[in-house]
Amino acid sequence: RGRFKRFYAEKYGCPPAETDDRIDEIMSMVGTKREDRVFPKQDDCQNDLVMEIVSDILSAFDSGATAVYIEAVYDKYQQSLADNLHIYNQDALASLLLAHANGKYTQRYSFLTNNRSGANAQEDLLHIMKKFHQPQDYTAIHEKVWFLPYERMKTLLVTIDSIVNVAAETYFYAPNLPVSADELAHLSSLINEELSYHSYITDVRLMQLIAEKCPGIALNTDGYATYGLRNCLGYILRDQFAFNGPIITLKGKELSMADVFTEFAKDQEVLSVDELSALSNEMNIVIYWDSVLSEMIRVSATKLVRKDQIKFDIEAIDDILEGMCPGDYVPLPEVNLFLYFPNIGYPWNSYLLESYLFGFSRKFRLQHSSFIKTGVYGAMVRKDADFPDYRSLLVDVLSKSNALDSTKEALQYIVDKGYQQRRRYEGIETVIQEAKLVKEQREKQEK
Repeated sequence: RGRFKRFYAEKYGCPPAETDDRIDEIMSMVGTKREDRVFPKQDDCQNDLVMEIVSDILSAFDSGATAVYIEAVYDKYQQSLADNLHIYNQDALASLLLAHANGKYTQRYSFLTNNRSGANAQEDLLHIMKKFHQPQDYTAIHEKVWFLPYERMKTLLVTIDSIVNVAAETYFYAPNLPVSADELAHLSSLINEELSYHSYITDVRLMQLIAEKCPGIALNTDGYATYGLRNCLGYILRDQFAFNGPIITLKGKELSMADVFTEFAKDQEVLSVDELSALSNEMNIVIYWDSVLSEMIRVSATKLVRKDQIKFDIEAIDDILEGMCPGDYVPLPEVNLFLYFPNIGYPWNSYLLESYLFGFSRKFRLQHSSFIKTGVYGAMVRKDADFPDYRSLLVDVLSKSNALDSTKEALQYIVDKGYQQRRRYEGIETVIQEAKLVKEQREKQEK
């Protein structure tokens, strides 16, 4: 009514003489009333749009959809609704759709339905995905399941086990993989044979088996990414094998990535860093150094040996370290007088010290952000020192420095001292703030 009055005043230079009730009555006569709002009566173009929308809704129900979400209808026709029907929100659209339902559908919550059981979005999506015999991206899938909100569709794609990710933003109904029952049985026997000798195989090895001994599968799945084909087979063969990312094991004998590196290290007397890198590259993951060094000792930048190959004189070594650590901790680069260390069959160096602190010392522990392939960083910390984690150590380190004016300065100080390799640490801002407080408290106590 207010908009009408303003329009009238602009056009005729004075407000309308009629009362508000009379204005409402006139507008209701010349327009279409929906939810206490009046819209211009529809011309043929507008009627055609309404009929098109209703026809789309009924077609979705005819194809098996249990629900058509009003949000999805609004998203699909938003511009046309605004231009032709002056509808700018989902509530107004819902009123229009119900006015033209003619008993063919009803509204429940945020969706329209033509049955009494309500909505089953998972089944609706599955019904469509089963019809695809090639992987489809988000756009192609949503073109068919337009009656589901786009974000709802994306969420469902990752929650339905039988629908697997085969490429970036691309999904496939795994049972539709073009592989016969005989081919699957043959592949299963090959995997079982491999697992009779090893506790796991990688997806790279799986692809090799397919390429070498399953030509039909290789031909029919040509073009699938390794992880895409692996994900499909992981669902199809889920009753026999466990697929954990790139790791494939027998069902009930699942291994984590950390377990794989532990198993790999256990089987070696001597291991090179290049071999570890090859394994991590094969699985497209980082080296799980903690798992490796739970079984091995790194004796140089390129070589590791099994723990039983070295016997440490722990008491003697710890006594030497005592003299190198006058306080609670010392950065690893400052522990470098290795000529004084007892002979263990390998020359002492920072890598060997790192392994010793990680798994053997009784008085000291290794504290760092992570193991690094190309260097040794962190600190040697007394076991009774009150630094439960690396973050608390950094707070103390910075509180004793003059590098608290900026994150750049603080990170550079940490790197220069050898606590870490890169000038990067998540949450460095709060670490600096805490370090400033610790420094202020210390200075007050000293006064």
